[in-house]
Amino acid sequence: MTVQPVWEESTSVRIFEVDFQWRWKPAAFFQAMQGASSHHAQNMGFEFQDLINRQMTWVMARARIIFHRFPESYEPVTIRTWPKGIRDKILFLRDYQLFDQHQQPLASATTVYLLIHLQSHRILSPSLLIHDLPLNEDLHAIQEIPQKIAPPDEMQEKYTLTAGYSDLDILGHVNNARYIEWIADAFPMQQYQQQQIHWLQINFLHEVREGNQLTISTHTLEPDLWYIQGWNQTQNEKSFDSMLQWVNK
Repeated sequence: MTVQPVWEESTSVRIFEVDFQWRWKPAAFFQAMQGASSHHAQNMGFEFQDLINRQMTWVMARARIIFHRFPESYEPVTIRTWPKGIRDKILFLRDYQLFDQHQQPLASATTVYLLIHLQSHRILSPSLLIHDLPLNEDLHAIQEIPQKIAPPDEMQEKYTLTAGYSDLDILGHVNNARYIEWIADAFPMQQYQQQQIHWLQINFLHEVREGNQLTISTHTLEPDLWYIQGWNQTQNEKSFDSMLQWVNK
């Protein structure tokens, strides 16, 4: 199989991925991105089971996405993704672009991944990989790398949840798209009727496992700009920081 420096694949908006307005949910973008990057990794020679056998895997550490348009049910979607180098010796960068059938942009995203040891969770050196990654260093969906998010002094608790079977991925911890659902659930339906999310950033700080109880809290930083936090009550640690901005439709 020929290695593709930039991977492209097609999907469509399935009826169970849309909200009450028939529009693709924010988490569905992340699910599609995750699938495309997994397929690209296989194309580059990084079979998932081979990585698992070597006790290593990639985990998403940070992500920033700009939503240009939320497609509706059954619309075709093209996903384009590529790695674009390593920063600070351990940060794997990967970008994404999503388009509709007319090649009009639906979303642009940039992500940061870490290579970790499955048991110890220690960050591993890229030199342990058996293949080189395409560089694509001058190809950007979003040029800026997601930075740390400073929490506000005060927050309002929105709700609590307990991570269960449906939240977990193949490695037994909460899948990254599920965090996006938790963030989306911190806002009422009325807000989605009047506005839509313009951009969202999430920084994954500590994994969440089955039975962990989380508190989701928010704070308005300025009109339409929000901070969202997930605090793991079971482990007494912060699970994620997030910010997003709303825009009127």
